[in-house]
Amino acid sequence: MRRYITVFLLALLSVTLHSDIWGQGQPRQVTFLSEGDSIHAVLFRGFGDGPHPTAILLHGFPGGEGDVLGIGAAITAVGWNALAINYRGMFKNEGIHTPSNTLADAVAALDYLQNAGLEFVAQGHFAVIGYSYGGWVALLTGARDPRVSCVAGIGPGNVGVLAEDMNRDPKVRAYWEDYLEKIMRGDPARGIGGKQTVEEILAHSSEFDIRNQGETLSRKPVLLIGGWRDQTASLEKYTLPIARAVEAVDGSNLTPIVLDDDHDYRKTREEVHAAVCNWLRDKCRPIPQH
Repeated sequence: MRRYITVFLLALLSVTLHSDIWGQGQPRQVTFLSEGDSIHAVLFRGFGDGPHPTAILLHGFPGGEGDVLGIGAAITAVGWNALAINYRGMFKNEGIHTPSNTLADAVAALDYLQNAGLEFVAQGHFAVIGYSYGGWVALLTGARDPRVSCVAGIGPGNVGVLAEDMNRDPKVRAYWEDYLEKIMRGDPARGIGGKQTVEEILAHSSEFDIRNQGETLSRKPVLLIGGWRDQTASLEKYTLPIARAVEAVDGSNLTPIVLDDDHDYRKTREEVHAAVCNWLRDKCRPIPQH
């Protein structure tokens, strides 16, 4: 257990961050298309002379609009842009929410940053950072897309683990069908329905399982943050198996951190910010452009 835990002490951090600095980044609303559907996002511009690397921020489910855990505002202080997106079929966005569509939305965000002609966006230097359900989206996107320099999951979920639970216990499947049916009735999500979403998850259980991406994830910097008291995406069930899958191939690019907090990370929000900022600065290098 200890080999996966980084003792986190703010006094030892080499980056000092203050909330008054975090608030100086000026976000703006942007839109882009994901398979023809309009996606709303908030774009934060990094401090200093650009162009800057950019992190795509992915929220939980159902999550909320705007910044994710305050990370977008925080990383501008260390010279990173941030693009916080909402998924298709969520909040103001067009389209229908499905797990597969969500993964495609993250790819569309990368396409937008690559093709929008934004002079302050450095090409070949993109991170994907996700929280909870968004951690699952981020880690799969990071494993699959060669444009991603580095990837982070904060209290990450894993739809592959959920599929295992539903296959093992019909009561778990019935719970998720009912929950997803209720939440996808239009506020905040518009989806294909609970039963159909569960069927999609079960049909793609292997490819949706982050634990099967250890080899590809081991090739780039990965940050995993887990909460010691997290009962929603527990260390033992979610974060540590992902860490072990990476370590089984090569753990040299892995940065695992455990914080004394639950799934909301309210008590340790500043620790989360500092951990992400330090990791982006120290570990996340640009991909060489040819």
